[in-house]
Amino acid sequence: MRKLLDPIYQGFLTQKAREHYLDAVRRYAIGATVLEIGAGDILMAGNAVKSIADSVCAMDIQYPENSESESNGIVKLHGNIEKTDFPDNHFGLICGSGVLHHSDLKSSLPEIARILVTNGTIAFYEPTILNPLVNIFRRLTPAIRDTDEYPFTLDDIHFFNDFFEEVSYKIYFKWIVVIEARKQC
Repeated sequence: MRKLLDPIYQGFLTQKAREHYLDAVRRYAIGATVLEIGAGDILMAGNAVKSIADSVCAMDIQYPENSESESNGIVKLHGNIEKTDFPDNHFGLICGSGVLHHSDLKSSLPEIARILVTNGTIAFYEPTILNPLVNIFRRLTPAIRDTDEYPFTLDDIHFFNDFFEEVSYKIYFKWIVVIEARKQC
């Protein structure tokens, strides 16, 4: 069922949001140490910036545990953004596409802030709960959803202000939100 829906998920309705997200990632990645969360096999941001970033690390809970591998210049690690082993102030850019809505924001956002360097940036592309048609569709297709998945509310989006400065966001078709922010002190 999910494969049948990919043209919708990856089609014209989300194209502008994806372009916005990748433009932000490219802008912030220049010379940075980059962490892409929930990168999976696609490595969307990592592949887009590996030639301009200082280094790129991809972390996903689905990668094999207790292993580290490299794929086309991108280090791939098993991990969960709610609790990592990375040192404080380590990454200049932390980004992800469709990953934070699977996490507990009360755990993941403080952890992201902890491992992000001062003046570092974040960029995320996430689904929202704001579109009534999408909500009806979600209710009709529960089998293609993960049990830990919940789209962002406006409160979730505003929660970023508790951990980051210069938070900006743009919502596309009341369906996808692209969030950018910076960490200061």
